[in-house]
Amino acid sequence: MSCTLPRAWSQSLILCWKHCWCVEMIGVQILDWIHDVGEQYLANHTTVGNSLEDTQALLREHNEFKSASKVERWASFYSLTVLLMQMAIGMIL
Repeated sequence: MSCTLPRAWSQSLILCWKHCWCVEMIGVQILDWIHDVGEQYLANHTTVGNSLEDTQALLREHNEFKSASKVERWASFYSLTVLLMQMAIGMIL
């Protein structure tokens, strides 16, 4: 006797697995970005500047860094995580 899942369950599990895979891939991209860009930025920017001009230049660089860190993959990661949680809740209820 074999145990089979209803078709809707199977489709939900496959979709859930695909979303899990996407979340994992985006997570890997985020960790790579932190390793490649974030850590280098933090290692090279350890002072507040010796003059007002230096400080203002560092502030501009920091704002550019913040903008670069807010790329779409962060939003995608969040959106997929929320979707995955909603799917899991829907499968339980």
